[in-house]
Amino acid sequence: MICVSRKRNDSLISLANSRNAKLDYFEYDLSNLYVIEELMRKIFEKVDSSVAESLFLINNAGLVFSQKIEETEPGSIINLMNVNLLSPMILTSSFIKHAEQYDVEKRILMFHLVPHSIYLLVEVVIPHRRQGLKLLQKVLE
Repeated sequence: MICVSRKRNDSLISLANSRNAKLDYFEYDLSNLYVIEELMRKIFEKVDSSVAESLFLINNAGLVFSQKIEETEPGSIINLMNVNLLSPMILTSSFIKHAEQYDVEKRILMFHLVPHSIYLLVEVVIPHRRQGLKLLQKVLE
């Protein structure tokens, strides 16, 4: 298993160790769009084609506004859109490109939990993200 997260998750590493599961770990912030392709290249260098039975890209990264939109700096809004909309598109594109050479089952799963108390995010940002990801899905079909 290969894990990517902004910060090292010691409990996940401990769990993998306790179950003798192989875990490669990359600390990476998905708001840094310009090096996602390099990250994916490094990840796929870790894939051993002689034992790989499937390739799954599971993305549960997501940011939410922690304050009212009118109190949010433009840089924070840009960061939120980078992580919630653009990085999934780049991850998907790069995953497809790198996984193409493997004759195994491949799947892409995107999960995002949205707190129900954040009205503006649910009403404004999430529909736009969904539309962007629907556009990506149509391109892939």
